[in-house]
Amino acid sequence: MIQDEPTFLSGSQHETINCWDLATGKCWTTLRPPCPYEGTIVNAATELMEAQMST
Repeated sequence: MIQDEPTFLSGSQHETINCWDLATGKCWTTLRPPCPYEGTIVNAATELMEAQMST
């Protein structure tokens, strides 16, 4: 980020952070944390709730 530029950061439940340029009102980048287990197929897990299986 540039110190002299007015910037607004917003977060969401989708685990992203948007960086907004306040002069233009446009989002200039979206930050996302790495998802270490994304794409992993688990076949033998037991006692998981639906919400846990969908993440």
